[in-house]
Amino acid sequence: SVWLAQSPLSEPCRRTLCSLPVVPGRTFGPAALQALERSVQVGQARQQFASLCQAPPAPPRPWFPLLLKLLRGTPWR
Repeated sequence: SVWLAQSPLSEPCRRTLCSLPVVPGRTFGPAALQALERSVQVGQARQQFASLCQAPPAPPRPWFPLLLKLLRGTPWR
């Protein structure tokens, strides 16, 4: 990560830190867990909203061509 590359730590220390497991609640504190949970909730809300926005197409309107002909002044055939 950027902060590790810019830190004054020695290379062996950096390797040790990189090899440690990252557990959000322990490594970064409880705020990280809350942010992670919120991120999951936002992702789920986005998926639900996207599914609502994908409404099925409107059925064809059989009267629409007739209306166009009427508006254009062409015969009804």
